[in-house]
Amino acid sequence: MKLLRWTLYACRKLESCLIRMQPDEEAMPDYGFTALTPKKIPPAPSNEYFRALKFALSQKSVKNIAITGSYGAGKSTVINSFLEEYEKGHFINVSLAGFDMPGNGDSAKSQEVELSILQQILYKKNRDALPDSRIDRILNRNKAHIRRVFWESLKILLPLGGVFFSSSMRKLTSLLECLKKYMI
Repeated sequence: MKLLRWTLYACRKLESCLIRMQPDEEAMPDYGFTALTPKKIPPAPSNEYFRALKFALSQKSVKNIAITGSYGAGKSTVINSFLEEYEKGHFINVSLAGFDMPGNGDSAKSQEVELSILQQILYKKNRDALPDSRIDRILNRNKAHIRRVFWESLKILLPLGGVFFSSSMRKLTSLLECLKKYMI
């Protein structure tokens, strides 16, 4: 246990040293490019996107919200900034990037899109929360799960070990009694 604590302490120290060694973004040289990764928009009451999302979420009849736009338009920036500020933990983000949606309504493509949406929703929720789904998911192997499996295994192994131990002890005692008879 001490070795584990020391290893954990050493890893934390190493992590803090590595973080301190990272260069600041201000010290980075300017290459003349702009990253298209999502940024954070500060909340402002005049932000039209945030007002539209608040309105949509306040309507009981609105169940889904779709945000469309070309690559680099800022869709993820708006979504992530809004959700981080107003709706922490109350959403599932589903991406349809990479799907070619023809205007003729091809049913095979439509089914692929529906399956992709369902898979993304199911993969982001815990398996126990949606037990009746037929889509297989990778099980969550967190510490609580490992502890639960350990204790459940002990519930089975301890009684079996007790039965084995008691039967082997009986055999051992009878063997020792036999040996005592022959030695005397």
